Amino acid sequence: MKKIQANGLTELPLGHQGENLARQIVFDIRDWESLYGPGTAELICQRPGDAVPYPVAVKRNGYLVLWDVTAGDTAMTGGCGQCELRYLVGEVVAKSRVWKTWTEPAMGPAGETPPEAQQSWMDQVLESGAQAVRAAERAERSAVRQPYPSRETETWWVWDPDTETYRDSGQPSVGEVSDHSRLTGRDADNQHPIGAITQLSNELNSRLTVSSTITALDIIKMMEE
Repeated sequence: MKKIQANGLTELPLGHQGENLARQIVFDIRDWESLYGPGTAELICQRPGDAVPYPVAVKRNGYLVLWDVTAGDTAMTGGCGQCELRYLVGEVVAKSRVWKTWTEPAMGPAGETPPEAQQSWMDQVLESGAQAVRAAERAERSAVRQPYPSRETETWWVWDPDTETYRDSGQPSVGEVSDHSRLTGRDADNQHPIGAITQLSNELNSRLTVSSTITALDIIKMMEE
């Protein structure tokens, strides 16, 4: 809560319209108490546009009188209000200066649906979000579409995310098969040739007749041969 020291000011800034308990106005009454003895402090306030003032709830803390400004105090704007502090001791009534009060204007509560102009802006925001989602989906699909060498064109074919089809990159592959393709028993078209599978099966059967144990390294070496 922001504290405003009233003594020495001619105008008290109460905050923005509709603010509640955001500011505290502090009045120092030690001079009154030293002159008149212990007494009771009262505060009256008149908002802009009101015909009469109203009593404000205040609290004491020693020589200080504290006014916690509520939404009721800041409900009106459009001009200066005013307030006055009074000190009562028996039949003695002492009054302070009349402070001007000022409440800054603020926007009202937001509606549930935006007006037409704002709705157009909202549509643009939503469309931008949808485009971002579609771009992410295309990137995800592209990540699993790996380039492959074509035996027919002897070039590398790559995935085009815009058309979502493979296209010729023009980069020569020289008809060679990558180490990964050789290791997995695939040919230049990235397919498992029947001959390679049959050869691997025969080699496994022949080695099993000699040894009952074949390691993963043995299988890899057979596939590279």
